Amino acid sequence: MKNKIKVIYIAGEGRSGSTLLERILGQHPDIFAAGELIHIWERSFIENQLCSCGKSFSDCDVWQRITENFVSNIKTFEPKEIIKAIENTSRMRHYLLGKNLKNKDSVFLNDVYYNLYNAIKRYTNKDFIIDASKHPVFAHILTQNTKINLYVIHLIRDARGVAYSWNKKKIRPEIIGKIEYMPRYSIFRSAIYWNLIKKVALNLKGKTNYIQIRYEDLVKYPEKTLKEIFNFLGVKNNLDNFVDRSNGKVFVNLQTNHTVSGNPFRFKTGNVELKPDQSWQNSFPFYKKFIVTLLTYPYLKKFGYIK
Repeated sequence: MKNKIKVIYIAGEGRSGSTLLERILGQHPDIFAAGELIHIWERSFIENQLCSCGKSFSDCDVWQRITENFVSNIKTFEPKEIIKAIENTSRMRHYLLGKNLKNKDSVFLNDVYYNLYNAIKRYTNKDFIIDASKHPVFAHILTQNTKINLYVIHLIRDARGVAYSWNKKKIRPEIIGKIEYMPRYSIFRSAIYWNLIKKVALNLKGKTNYIQIRYEDLVKYPEKTLKEIFNFLGVKNNLDNFVDRSNGKVFVNLQTNHTVSGNPFRFKTGNVELKPDQSWQNSFPFYKKFIVTLLTYPYLKKFGYIK
């Protein structure tokens, strides 16, 4: 099918740097960063949480126009029905237990998301749309869509850094009218899910356009990593517009964008220093690091975190 919609899907676990990657790629003139679109139905349409531009979802001019286009091209619009279909098809157990991912719910979801992506493309006129939903099972469902040209960026971060980050307390600034914190998970839950997500995401290779990127390489060697991504996407890689080096430090300049859902970092603008978040190495108790290392050792070795 000609003129497929090009979707960049960031797959991986939470706290892996996906928001940073999306924000950087979203500065490219051919790319629109949309956020974690798997959560748009509940967090945006129902709860009216903040767009990264600082306005509530319903008050954001960009999403107002996209929504008008989207709703006008589907038969009925019931966010709760979409959420139910996602819950019925996109959980890790559905994939690991061998459930057939091609069913009425996945057909329904592919129709919904094609129309959502199409509405975004028609309004923004960008060549690529970033969906930073991360969930690898949902990416498998999107590979069924013949109207979408899917580009999966499998983002990987050291399991010990991920587990440490899930232990930290973080406020969700997109919640209006009350203080709410992001979920926190035990080291066992973090390690097990880190392994499972790797297994499912790795199986996307061969099913669609696929590339692996390590978070640590993105922040240490941004020029090399971004060039690799831009070559993968087939877009112009004018790195001078993305990375600035001065006084021995590396910066990216982040402009306001319009992402829905994601890490609080999506609200940050201006010059941001790129540096590895290695606080886990000194602040994570030794026994916790040992347990996570033990539980995730095969993949840590596979991805070069253990020599």
